[in-house]
Amino acid sequence: MSDSSPPASSASSQSPPAPATRAVPDSSWGHRLLQLVATLVGIGVIVAAVFVADRAWRHAQRTPVSEDAVVMADTVGIAPRVGGPIVALHVRQGDRVDAGDLLFEIDPTGFDLAIAEAEAMLGAVDAQIAIERRRSEQLRLVADAARADVAAAEAQIEQRRRTVERLEPVTERGFSPAELLDEARTALLTAEAASLAARARARAAEAAVDELAEFEAQRGAALVALEIARFERSHCEVRAPIAGTVVRLDIAAGTYAMPGLEVFQIVATGSAFVEALFREGQLQTMRPGDVADVVVMTAPDRRFRGRIDSIGAAVRPTDELVLEGIPYIRRELDWVRVAQRFPVRIAIENPDPEVLRMGASATVAIAPSGDD
Repeated sequence: MSDSSPPASSASSQSPPAPATRAVPDSSWGHRLLQLVATLVGIGVIVAAVFVADRAWRHAQRTPVSEDAVVMADTVGIAPRVGGPIVALHVRQGDRVDAGDLLFEIDPTGFDLAIAEAEAMLGAVDAQIAIERRRSEQLRLVADAARADVAAAEAQIEQRRRTVERLEPVTERGFSPAELLDEARTALLTAEAASLAARARARAAEAAVDELAEFEAQRGAALVALEIARFERSHCEVRAPIAGTVVRLDIAAGTYAMPGLEVFQIVATGSAFVEALFREGQLQTMRPGDVADVVVMTAPDRRFRGRIDSIGAAVRPTDELVLEGIPYIRRELDWVRVAQRFPVRIAIENPDPEVLRMGASATVAIAPSGDD
């Protein structure tokens, strides 16, 4: 048994076996692979960015957006046709009125006096016409009598002329005394004078009758003056021409209203629209009738649908100075060209007056032509 066991000293002197050798991978190939993957990823990101930018640019070109938009509305300026102190004001700022509602009243005292004066003038002319008509009847009789006298005088003249014509040859031969010829000639002159007097009376009577037409013309003028006075009196009550909301009212009863001078305004009900400014390069993709998406800052959570009503055809540059028709051009040169902007009017479908307040800011996006 002792022979089969190796000695302890010989076992301790033996060295441990060497570990097995492993293959070392090539580190340069892995590095190149990572670089290739990174390059491909970078190219993909760049391509995607270019693609997204191109789609965004194309979308912006096909769907122009303007954040420089304002809610507008049709307004009517309320100005009296006649002047005077306002004695009663029936509306306040922000009131809603219907067409025909009484807005304010102007003191009618002066207009009532003008009506009374015109009525008095008309009455005086009517009285004068009545007098002239009675007088004209009498003058017509006088004129008729004068015309009869003229006829009689003409007949007498003709008779006296024939008598003179008969006596002249007889008297020249001495068969009749000269005194008879002288008397006949005198009678002829007297008849001619009587005819002239009758004609003068007839003309005077006819001229007096014609004065009635003058008074009738005066009556027409007096009647027109009365109608004008009543017309002006009717405008002492100023009524609403349209239905809408009262704005820009900063007066009180007692204010003197001037004819034609605006007192306040009425914003027409349901007339709200949006005016948006777009760069000139964006106008080529727009057409009247295109659909517009409108967001108003008074209610940013709501969207309104509208359509292009009109596209601005002209604007005046803010730096243009016109002197006597000749444009003044500045001598400085702007190295940066700023795109001009044109107004585009958007008609709103189903406008909400509680949201679409005149002057509110808005954002407008135009859908491509043909898209609904």
